[in-house]
Amino acid sequence: MRRLLHKYVPAHFRNPVRLAARLAATRDPAALFAMGAAVAGMAATPLDLAMTPWERRQYAKAPATTGPLLFICGAPRSGTTLVYQTLVNALPVAPFTNVVQIFPRSPLVATKMLQRWGMKPSATYRNFYGRTAGLSGLNDALPLWDRFLGDDRSRDPEPITPQVAARMRRFFAAWSVAFGLPVASKCNRVVVAAADLAQALPEAIFICLEREPLPHAFSLLEARRMIHGDERVPYGQAPEQSWNAEHPTASVACQVQYYQELVRRQLALVGPERFWIQSYEEFCRNPDALVRRAASALFPAGRATDLPPVLPHEPRRGPRPNSGLAARMERELAALGLLDSRGESISKQSHACA
Repeated sequence: MRRLLHKYVPAHFRNPVRLAARLAATRDPAALFAMGAAVAGMAATPLDLAMTPWERRQYAKAPATTGPLLFICGAPRSGTTLVYQTLVNALPVAPFTNVVQIFPRSPLVATKMLQRWGMKPSATYRNFYGRTAGLSGLNDALPLWDRFLGDDRSRDPEPITPQVAARMRRFFAAWSVAFGLPVASKCNRVVVAAADLAQALPEAIFICLEREPLPHAFSLLEARRMIHGDERVPYGQAPEQSWNAEHPTASVACQVQYYQELVRRQLALVGPERFWIQSYEEFCRNPDALVRRAASALFPAGRATDLPPVLPHEPRRGPRPNSGLAARMERELAALGLLDSRGESISKQSHACA
């Protein structure tokens, strides 16, 4: 039963019933739609399976090249959803919508069918922990990425074999041809496998989000409470030390450090031409700069100049922690070399989590 739910329920869940109760209590439209989509996905399984042969035909006749690909990735709670929404709203690209969550086996056929009936990707900026409302809302497409990275989302992805790379290229090529646009996808988990993906998909560009350590840590702690109902359980992928830490603040600090070091490793392997590190705070101040850079990479010269300016975003601010918790979190981050004595972000090489 849990394996069946895995295709439709967020990856970072512990107890589906209690998670549903917490989501319902928020009354957030995206949270409520996520629950409805899980039910709809299970109900639509017979139709999803029936459309699979047509889906495979699309892959079989796909061209050898995928065309430009744009992947948004990074640590959970780093701003990846906002960047994805902004780029999709500003650029002519082919993203993945909530249709993928309901039809994980035949997403291309289902999306094409619904677009013939007038469905277009939603232009909203609302989301709830990366989830959006409505069939046209943008989606992480986790079931699709599970095909290529393995379905255990709490661990390092499986190696990308030549066979998997070939299947991945056919999929993205088929999606690009079907909609006549470059493919854009947001999946936080991609950052863990960026080097392998870059080799398998040489047309891909990666935009990796980073966030200031202190607000990032508190946002991860807040996510643990909401999604797991337990501050001790990491939200998203985390190193073993994060699971075994004595206090949630130490666990979260270790997770923040893990992603910072992971991003630097991937940058060194992929290179700055294709792996762009983007500050969340800077993006909110000036999203237009990233939009135009992405347009220049995806489209012929001159296309980026035709874009209307993108206005700044207000950075998300979560609940203000009590002074004791804030002080403890600052100490944990400082002990790992992520903050200085004034509580400001600093850059260090590698530190071992205690």
